[in-house]
Amino acid sequence: LKTLFYVLLDLSFNNIQILNFPTSKVYWNEYFEILKRFVDFKINFHSDPDFENDILKKVIFSIKRTRKNHYIPQGYLKAFICSPLGERKILVYDKERKSLIVQKGRKIENVAYSTHFYSIRLEQTFAKFIEPQFFRVIEDVIAKKSCVSLSEQEKIIILKFIFSLYLRTPDSRRHFKELTEKQLKQIYLEILRSKGISLNHEDLSVEITDLKLRLSLEHFIHNWVNPVDPKILSVYHQYLKNEWVLIESSGTPFITSDQPVILYSHTQNEPELNVELNGYFRTSSNFRRGLLEKGIQLYFPLTPKLCLLIMSKENLSNKLIDEKIFEQIVIHSYKYLYLSYDYTDSISEIIDNNLESLNRDGKRITIKKL
Repeated sequence: LKTLFYVLLDLSFNNIQILNFPTSKVYWNEYFEILKRFVDFKINFHSDPDFENDILKKVIFSIKRTRKNHYIPQGYLKAFICSPLGERKILVYDKERKSLIVQKGRKIENVAYSTHFYSIRLEQTFAKFIEPQFFRVIEDVIAKKSCVSLSEQEKIIILKFIFSLYLRTPDSRRHFKELTEKQLKQIYLEILRSKGISLNHEDLSVEITDLKLRLSLEHFIHNWVNPVDPKILSVYHQYLKNEWVLIESSGTPFITSDQPVILYSHTQNEPELNVELNGYFRTSSNFRRGLLEKGIQLYFPLTPKLCLLIMSKENLSNKLIDEKIFEQIVIHSYKYLYLSYDYTDSISEIIDNNLESLNRDGKRITIKKL
């Protein structure tokens, strides 16, 4: 049954027929109920009622793929639409092509998504809890153009949304893969050394599958949106103490991207933990410690006119002006930027001056199965 679980999660099958499946009817029914909570597609199955010596004679799965997984919620993107509300279109800028994908924009349901990107369990967590609570709170913030009246509980709701959004993007998944591969390789090297086998770093190959990566990352995200770990709670505690500011654009509008949460720092206190390129900041080994980096500024564009800033009170004088926020949104983006108006020339100029932002891959460790 465990093998079947992983086969179904592999997402590469449309139909599966199993003959002489070794399980009792009671065990099968219990396990199938558990399975349905994790798979991100609909399963219709037919099982022959004949069980012989605890063997199910025949079971057939017909798998129907479900909706797209939007790693950037449509409810968030609609604030940046470029057309009347009825059309719900947004301009999409491709960083590599340095141009708009479609001049008239794309419908927001057709951008910032990937099929089978995460499980139905995580999808339901976003759709039923994280996103509805966030949009209820943030609509009031946008209407008032102020964060002053936010309660502690409302700030926690916003933080859960921001942290989960940061971690669920393709860029974060790529980065999480790099870190996981690096850690696994180090573990295997240490195990081999303990057995008297000495290998150079480049001589060892290990493989982490996409399925295992996805499950590990989803567990990581779950820990951040349901914080009980003292280390994660310390991040929430610090961000609740920080200054919350709503920046209103006085000229240069705000845009957003496929990595809309901006972590920016003027300082670099721990080179082994952080990477800073012309102001571009991302944690290279520890998300939690990156969020707690001294001088870190978290920017999150809400609309073309409003951007949320969370940072320590003592560093508030170092906050970025509109033009610099626009620049950092471009630099931090992974592949795509989402705009309400055509800012192609401005974006292309920023990219030309920050070519390293086009290559978001670190020194990827190639790992294959032992």
